[in-house]
Amino acid sequence: IFPGGTPIEERIEFLKEASKYIDMLCVSTGTLFYGDAMCYNMPSYYVPNGLNVKHAAAFKEALGDRVAVSVVGGINTLELAEKILAEGKADIIAMAKALMADDRMVVKGEQGREDDITPCMRCMYCLRHQGSDSPLHGCAVNPRLGMEYRYPRTMPMRKKKKIMIIGGGPAGMFAAKTLAERGHEVDIYEKADKLGGRLWEASALWMKEGFRRYRDFAIRKTYECGAKVHLNTEVTSDLIRAEHPDAVIIALGANEFVPPIKGINGPNVVSVVDVDRKNVKVGKKVVICGAGMSGAECAMELGREGHECTIVDMMPEDKLYSKLKDFQLPIFIQRLEENGVERIYEAAVQEINEDGVVIKKNGRKRTLKCDTVITAFGLRADKKLIEELRDIVPETYVVGDADKSGLIGDATNSAYYACLEIDA
Repeated sequence: IFPGGTPIEERIEFLKEASKYIDMLCVSTGTLFYGDAMCYNMPSYYVPNGLNVKHAAAFKEALGDRVAVSVVGGINTLELAEKILAEGKADIIAMAKALMADDRMVVKGEQGREDDITPCMRCMYCLRHQGSDSPLHGCAVNPRLGMEYRYPRTMPMRKKKKIMIIGGGPAGMFAAKTLAERGHEVDIYEKADKLGGRLWEASALWMKEGFRRYRDFAIRKTYECGAKVHLNTEVTSDLIRAEHPDAVIIALGANEFVPPIKGINGPNVVSVVDVDRKNVKVGKKVVICGAGMSGAECAMELGREGHECTIVDMMPEDKLYSKLKDFQLPIFIQRLEENGVERIYEAAVQEINEDGVVIKKNGRKRTLKCDTVITAFGLRADKKLIEELRDIVPETYVVGDADKSGLIGDATNSAYYACLEIDA
């Protein structure tokens, strides 16, 4: 993978000799030292699935049955694992993150329950504390990770309660499933015509296949768990009073933030949400206002499609991507560069006009000419509405983006722990 590294032909010759003394070959990539190589040793969704399979296949062909060949790296479904084995590219499949998402995935596969396997998104939420003193705990789709000794698979309820969940996004759906499994009477309300919330846009880009599988899984499990689903229903204080719930979970999510910038409502301005979901067309030359994860990943997608993209943000790069660990950041930057994304940091958007975006950097103004301007200024919760709804029932919890904008894992984990608080 890396220039100057040992070529595979040389490795094969070495392994032909080494095979006299070993029983199994483990095929991985990269190194456990921080740096660019670690992006391949612990691959996120920025790296293709099964990235090491071609190497394993080459070793397998050269070595035959002299040693067993094991392969690891971005193999997160039983379907992919079976395909690798069936094609004779490896003898053993090693998995890590997929088993963090669902430690019973192999058992479920043996039982013909593949649809019950919780999909791994390869989002790396499980490794957010890597390198710190904090233990491994909390997966984006499995908040019990690392805390199994404390929390059984299903926490039995002490007293059955009627619970109203407001919002059908990742936090609301996780809460509905958790509480219904505990035996509570659960009603989940969503103002849109379908469940999923911002999972629809979060899973839209080409590289987020795992996100799409989790989105569909979460929606299906919400319908199957026994909770009553109310679509096209906006919850008001009057509705809460009329339903008389024992507890309320507010999982309203957050709305796109639109700052008061001159020209932001112009005809050449569209939102990152609409662009990601292919609801609008964009021109050849694009400026994205906001270079956070959503803006940057949108730029990767557009660059891959042949657009000329520039991302702009007020923050410096190191602070903007401070949550990306050392094994993610290099590949993240590499994806921006290989898709031709120009990056401008520590620059403020002053105005949007028919020519493009006027920015101010180092005290100087200039216009970034473009055909389309994309807004990606982040999300903000409707605090006024949340305060109005939370004052009605004493046992009310605010979770997910409604409490604090963050990652999908932040939403599901906050929902899970709120559910454990109910009748605790």
